[in-house]
Amino acid sequence: NNEKKDKVVNLEQEMLKRRKIIIFGPIDDRLAYNVCMKILYLEAEDPGKPIEMLINSPGGKVAAGLAIYDWMQLVSSPVHTVCWGRAYSMGAILLAAGEKGHRLILPNAKVMIHQPSLEIPRSVATDIMIKNKEMQDTKDQLKQILAKHMDKSEEWVHEASERDCYLKPQEAINAGIVDKIATEVAHCRL
Repeated sequence: NNEKKDKVVNLEQEMLKRRKIIIFGPIDDRLAYNVCMKILYLEAEDPGKPIEMLINSPGGKVAAGLAIYDWMQLVSSPVHTVCWGRAYSMGAILLAAGEKGHRLILPNAKVMIHQPSLEIPRSVATDIMIKNKEMQDTKDQLKQILAKHMDKSEEWVHEASERDCYLKPQEAINAGIVDKIATEVAHCRL
C-alpha cells in the first residue's frame, strides 16, 4: 500500500559526483581505461577543481599505470591521492604523483616500491636482449618519475627500489611518497 520504494544507490556514481576516483586491485588496461575516462570527465565538468584518487592496489602493468599517470599530470585539476590498504609498485607511483601537500596515507596502510619485473617466455637470444633493453629503459623512466615526485635523487630511488622496499606510513612520509597520515575522515575530504 505504501508508495515507499527502495532506493538503489550506485556508489561509484555517487563517488564520481564528489570527484572521487577509486583504484582498487591490480592496475591493468581495463582499470586504466576507466580511471582515465573518469579523470577526463571530471576535468571537462569542472576544470581546475581537485580530484581525489583513493588507491588500494598491489600494482600491475606499467603501461596501464603510466596512462593514468600521464592524465594525472596533464589535467588542470590537481589530483589528491589517498592510500588505503596498500599502494605497491605502480600504485605507489600513482600515490606519489598526487598534488604535493595532498598525498595522504591511512594509519595502517603500506607502500612498496621496487624495480619493475618482467617474465620472459622462451625466446631467442636477440629477443631477450631487446626485452632487457626495454626493461632497463622502463626502470630508468620509473626511477625518474619517483625521484621527481619524492624530491629525491635518482640514485636514492635506485638504491631504495633495488629490492622490495615496504614502507609504513611514517616511513612513506620520510621517503617523500606521501605528505601526511590521515587520522580522521575529514582529512580525506576535498
